[in-house]
Amino acid sequence: MNNFLKYTFILSVVFQAAAQDIKPAKNVLFIMVDDLRPELNVYGQDLIKSPNIDALAAAGTTFKRAYCNVPVCGASRASLLSGVRPTAKRFLKYYSSINEAGPNAQHIVDYFNERGYT
Repeated sequence: MNNFLKYTFILSVVFQAAAQDIKPAKNVLFIMVDDLRPELNVYGQDLIKSPNIDALAAAGTTFKRAYCNVPVCGASRASLLSGVRPTAKRFLKYYSSINEAGPNAQHIVDYFNERGYT
């Protein structure tokens, strides 16, 4: 019984030390909106009432110089979510799909899932 208590104590110390080394993953909130432009209050406009987004922006990161990589919505979303740049043959139409990114492209959702995010 004495050995059992000794080993239990040693294991609990080891597991406790290992648990302290684990850092929690940072939270990621990805908001994507078509055609919103900087019309939110956080950008100095009062047309759209968005108190929750304004509070979130005040506590997080906002972008003052964001650009679109493709001038049509579907192609822009597909390019952004796949991490693949548009070309003269890919992501051209408003109905473009992430499937145009190619077999080696990784969807942003899969990227986060592989790193433990849900």
